[in-house]
Amino acid sequence: MKQLRGWFGEQKAKFWLWLYLNNKTYHKFHNIIIPSKSGTTQIDHLIISSYGIFIIETKNKKGWVFWC
Repeated sequence: MKQLRGWFGEQKAKFWLWLYLNNKTYHKFHNIIIPSKSGTTQIDHLIISSYGIFIIETKNKKGWVFWC
């Protein structure tokens, strides 16, 4: 069930990125697997534009988000 919630959250984020970010300005990549010394690592969403490179990790949780 936890994996299904995670997948659903990633799909929801992918939809919002598609809806709000122009394809001519933002290049979007999803579910990228990168080799590392200890195996592999995964990036949920990678956005590349003239404004910068953005890496987004998606979490599908209920409740408040607090920044420290």
